[in-house]
Amino acid sequence: MNTVEFNYLFTTNFAHYTPKERRDSSIALEADATFEIKINNDEYFKEDIAILEFYIYLEKWLKKLKRTDIDFKYFTLEVDDDEPLISLLKFNDKSARLKVLWPSQDLYNVFEYDYILSKFQELHEQLGRDLEEHYQIKLKDFVGKIPMRYE
Repeated sequence: MNTVEFNYLFTTNFAHYTPKERRDSSIALEADATFEIKINNDEYFKEDIAILEFYIYLEKWLKKLKRTDIDFKYFTLEVDDDEPLISLLKFNDKSARLKVLWPSQDLYNVFEYDYILSKFQELHEQLGRDLEEHYQIKLKDFVGKIPMRYE
């Protein structure tokens, strides 16, 4: 069975913003991080992304997933492309493919669905805590206020 690991390193901060400015959703795309995905300890993806935007896509997807079976697709406003930057595509009841727009290398990217879903849920929980701590923000100030693209 494949294993997946998500890592991120914040590359920006909001120290120059006042607490009031930190609640303004217009600064969301300024929250950047180097985001890495490893499959079986091998680098599969490593790019700088708008990490707060990515988190909000995770948040919306996990909420929708409670009501309906839907794939995860992260389209960033920073890349003008018809393909999502990162996606999780369920292709039967037990498997899903983790796909990225620019893989570092070709790796077998199919996972047991329950396993990869739990890893995305763990990422969502940890990333949310880390975003609030690092940027000194409240995520509720941004959810629903950032333009998103869905397919």
